[in-house]
Amino acid sequence: MDLDEIVALDLRPRALREPVPKNLRIGMIGLGRFVHNSVLPAYRARGYNVVAVADPDATARERASSVHLVTNTYADYHDMIDREGLDVVDINLRWDRGMSPARVEAVRYAAGKGIHIQVAKPMAETYAQCVEMVDV
Repeated sequence: MDLDEIVALDLRPRALREPVPKNLRIGMIGLGRFVHNSVLPAYRARGYNVVAVADPDATARERASSVHLVTNTYADYHDMIDREGLDVVDINLRWDRGMSPARVEAVRYAAGKGIHIQVAKPMAETYAQCVEMVDV
């Protein structure tokens, strides 16, 4: 290989070389302030397809519907996962408010259905919970 061939190599990871798929069906678990103020606006700006949201708080669900135009809202994420045919679930439950075990359960449930998972950072309260999610 000569120097010109080396210089021509594209060493960026595949995720940065290829366009982000826009046809993925995304579901959000947890609709706190950060999701409403940052995540959902960013997803919308990028053209991501958020098709459903889940949160036990009716006010948060109503805001997701009225402000962010997500029409499929659920009080229970199990129902959302079972009904929506999701490709990805984005989990934003507050680990610092005692919800790390719920995060682990949500990861386990979504993975059991073959759905890709994104977890907001920090992943969990304990190292053991993080390892459990990665193992799942």
